[in-house]
Amino acid sequence: MSISMSMGLTVGLLFGIIFQGNLFMSTLIAIVVGGVIALIVSFAFGTLTTVEGLMASLMGAMMGAMLGEMIPTHQSAFLLMFFLVLSICATLLFLVVPTKANHQDEQVTKRWLLKPFLVTFGLCIFVLLGIQLSHSMWSTPAPPSEHPGHEQHKGKAN
Repeated sequence: MSISMSMGLTVGLLFGIIFQGNLFMSTLIAIVVGGVIALIVSFAFGTLTTVEGLMASLMGAMMGAMLGEMIPTHQSAFLLMFFLVLSICATLLFLVVPTKANHQDEQVTKRWLLKPFLVTFGLCIFVLLGIQLSHSMWSTPAPPSEHPGHEQHKGKAN
């Protein structure tokens, strides 16, 4: 359910940004794509889990599409990266968490909980540094063009 909701939220925000100004289209496409992802992820766990994942994905897709519609395009890159990290971490946590059928004797300790936290923290730092680097690269001023002869005609009336 958490993977379905985080994926639906990310997909909804992405399509909300792409189809900004057309909330109906962005919501509809986000619901369909998020629903397909939820069906793929939760199909192996039974009917009830599939329905819960589908509904969580539907809710996340609608929220993401509305958020993508409300936030200006130039400010939405941070949220999109944050939701991508959230989706990746939810997927990685799903792969790491032991289930009763697979690991009956494995105990969850503080050291074991530190691994997913460090992965999440590392991904967040990686994304934040990437965003800061991209902002600094785009905000560097262009060198002034040096064309000979422009300065000599300044102030003279024709």
